[in-house]
Amino acid sequence: MDVFFGYREETGSVLLDGWKSMRKKMLLALALVSLGSSTISSADAVPDRGRKLYMSHCSKCHTNGQNLVKPSKPVVGSSVLATFATFRAYLDKPVGTMPHYPHLITDEAALKDLYSYVKSMEAAKDGSKDGAKDRAKDGSKDAKKSKKKSEKKSRKKGEKKAEKKAVNKGDKQANKKAAAEDQEKVLKELNKDIPKAKKAGKS
Repeated sequence: MDVFFGYREETGSVLLDGWKSMRKKMLLALALVSLGSSTISSADAVPDRGRKLYMSHCSKCHTNGQNLVKPSKPVVGSSVLATFATFRAYLDKPVGTMPHYPHLITDEAALKDLYSYVKSMEAAKDGSKDGAKDRAKDGSKDAKKSKKKSEKKSRKKGEKKAEKKAVNKGDKQANKKAAAEDQEKVLKELNKDIPKAKKAGKS
């Protein structure tokens, strides 16, 4: 019995240790997943905050990166966006009717989020332009291919027509030559028969 109960105690201890080890691993895995989720959420929050700042401070005059006050000077593509320093300097001392936002200038993190969002708009526009250029290029290639295909088809059609015409012409000439040869044979036969007929008449 002592052996039996000793076995049970030892087995129970082994199982308990195994459970504790498994529990630690599960807790560690959950912690890593949680950490990854929080990192992703914080990363997603940055451009979202930049977008919100743009919508609340800039979008009335600069919808979609344009300039409703001076259409010839859109935000997207402006030299002001060359660097974060030039962006900050311009917002710190805006020109014309551009409003001044001191709370943005003093909040560097918020200002960087705003700058990142505006730059993302610029990148999106550049990508759209490149896409349009690629589509136009592809369209031009397709047009050239179609033209070459059409020319090749037309050339083959012309060659077949010319070949058929040449064959028909050759057939006509051959038929004409054969008819002339037949006529010549007939005339020869007649010429042979005429003297025979005259001789037979005399006799």
